[in-house]
Amino acid sequence: MAVLLDTSILVAEERGSDALEQVSDREGGSAISAITLAEFWKGLERARGATHRKRRQRFYDRVVAGFDVAPVDEEIALETARLWADLERRGSMIPAFDLLIAATALSRGWALATADVRDFGRVAGLELVTLPVE
Repeated sequence: MAVLLDTSILVAEERGSDALEQVSDREGGSAISAITLAEFWKGLERARGATHRKRRQRFYDRVVAGFDVAPVDEEIALETARLWADLERRGSMIPAFDLLIAATALSRGWALATADVRDFGRVAGLELVTLPVE
């Protein structure tokens, strides 16, 4: 089963963990959501100082650009609405971007690699590949 990478995995990798290596051998490959791309790019935009920004840009060019990006399409929008209603009904809502990332994984039939079990663990039917990150 392919795996979708949550932003927490990219951040951990940038900070020196081997998170990407832990998921690279998964059958079906790996990808990132367009939402993960936006979250990660926000970190680049917020980088303090030219040196920090250049370091993040190099990481982005090396790692993030090497993944297929799953766009938010009609199927993902409908899955998001279904999840949103379910989580609201249960009083267990998660952040909006996490909702879109979870919907992407579910709509594609992919697992989600993440360090954020607290939020993503609330999503029924979502297979998690949990990675401890520092």
